[in-house]
Amino acid sequence: GNISILPSSLQHLEELILILDSKKIRAIPLEIKYLHNLEFLRIITYGPLILPKEINELKKLEILRVETKKIHLPDSLNDLENLVELNLS
Repeated sequence: GNISILPSSLQHLEELILILDSKKIRAIPLEIKYLHNLEFLRIITYGPLILPKEINELKKLEILRVETKKIHLPDSLNDLENLVELNLS
């Protein structure tokens, strides 16, 4: 259960809130790396979540909030130089 693709029209977003209202969705698509202008990302899900290593491509990301029961964070999260807030709850 993955989200298979993000529409290219989203690539100019600065803020994104994903509410994954299903326990079947487990992974954010690799295409998240194309959201170059994203500064704020909030993900709410009821099941376990896998963040792809490609999240390190979000060079402008300042705030990452993830609300889930279980999460797998990639080591590449350390590459987000502008990240000032990481909230996992």
